[in-house]
Amino acid sequence: MSKATSSISSSPIVQVAIAISCITVFFGFCIGKAFCMPVNYWREGGNNHGLTDLSGKEVVPALYPWIDYSGHGLFLLRERDPADWLQIREGKLLVNQNGARINVKVPVGKVFDKILWLGKACDQDPKFVPAKLPDDSLVVFKDGQAFGICDSNGKAILPFLLKKISHCSEGLTVIQDTNDKLFILNIKTRQIKELKLAVDNPEIIFSEGLALFQHEGGIGFIDTTGKIVIPPKYLDASPFVGGHSCVSFPDSQGNAGANVVIDKKGQIVSSSNLKLSSFFGGYAVASRKDGKLGVVNRSFQFVVKPEFAILIPQQAEFYYGTNELTLDSAPPLFYYAVRNKGDSPCVVSLKGDVAFKLPDKVLLPNYPPRVADGAIICNVWIDDNHQKEVYLDMHGRQVPRPFSELSHSKAVTYRKIAPTVLLKTVDCGDEYFNSKIPRSGSGMRFN
Repeated sequence: MSKATSSISSSPIVQVAIAISCITVFFGFCIGKAFCMPVNYWREGGNNHGLTDLSGKEVVPALYPWIDYSGHGLFLLRERDPADWLQIREGKLLVNQNGARINVKVPVGKVFDKILWLGKACDQDPKFVPAKLPDDSLVVFKDGQAFGICDSNGKAILPFLLKKISHCSEGLTVIQDTNDKLFILNIKTRQIKELKLAVDNPEIIFSEGLALFQHEGGIGFIDTTGKIVIPPKYLDASPFVGGHSCVSFPDSQGNAGANVVIDKKGQIVSSSNLKLSSFFGGYAVASRKDGKLGVVNRSFQFVVKPEFAILIPQQAEFYYGTNELTLDSAPPLFYYAVRNKGDSPCVVSLKGDVAFKLPDKVLLPNYPPRVADGAIICNVWIDDNHQKEVYLDMHGRQVPRPFSELSHSKAVTYRKIAPTVLLKTVDCGDEYFNSKIPRSGSGMRFN
């Protein structure tokens, strides 16, 4: 399967992660969210969330309906409206992983939405966790349904309001004003340049000096000046990592054809004898004409022999709020594999060695395992209609559900929202939830 970029026109979260394979996207994108859209929106909205360390020690009390990781050990919190239990207040709070509240200034009458840039110190040190907002940081504030950008003192730095602000990458962010004009903002110099480019969606993110853009269904690349470097002729494409991008041309029916790897000039550098299905950290799953899968390096030489019927890469554990593009620069942790049709599924190392077997009733490739909370989570089929989750450590040993020992109640659960922080969720209970609905008028009773 090619890398998912046809979803550029969907949510920002998916747009930023366009380089991650569809399978990884499907299982990974809700991992970091405390409050994403569940099956029953209003029912989930009744739950409370807090933060703890990995031992379960409280960092932030479980009083908030919405918590999101923002990267660099910072978390965005939202509060309930006192007048309506199921409504969430406009504006957000910012705390660090120690639970310390970080003061954020915005223009008078506006509300804080998120951090756009944490300044040079955070750029230089990915592990930097600020105790206060750095002086050179930039903040996004909300003004009704529009947005603006201000400095750390709450002074607006743009003369107009915005409809869209892209994820900040390589010191640049693409913004769209309320008249749908596009601009490139240099977050360090704070200079803006109008981007005279026809696009289907303004979510444009730079990687190695080039950014994907979509126009009339095709995907191409622009440079930091807005100049089109590669025309929008691909159906799928990934951001450039290590000077390479994995792309596919549309076939005669308009569907994605075989993947190829191109350089920054748009020249195909992969072998025509190889069919590629992914490209992470300089390694790609590839096959020859016989269809057997192996792994090739950046020179397109096989480092894992092409002798597998199924080979699915597992990337590093992902936390929403971190830069997903960095995942593409790192090799996969390992591969989920089946050597021959009918064989038991297993985990294969980057050298091609079988590390351990997976439970027999894990179905690859339709239901591959995923890594979350420091464990390999496998969907194991009990019968044709039912499945259960089985948890393995990184050596293949079955373990209890991660962090289940921290709670003696089914109403309280823990999971990782950041590398060293757990999200604590307290289910409000059906009876309590239903008692609130008649007064709120905001949703439906939960049955």
